[in-house]
Amino acid sequence: MSEAFDIGTIARGARIRRSPYFEATQRYGCKSYTVYNHMYLPNYYDDPVKEYGGI
Repeated sequence: MSEAFDIGTIARGARIRRSPYFEATQRYGCKSYTVYNHMYLPNYYDDPVKEYGGI
């Protein structure tokens, strides 16, 4: 698996929290997060084209 995501590279705030699955998303190599409903939501784990059955 790839190296862990550096949480320090994304914005944090008092109203943003980690989901119950946050540690698992890091273990499985999440490369990008977004914020939805005041919670970190994984954007993608690998190359987006490969993930969604592109080339």
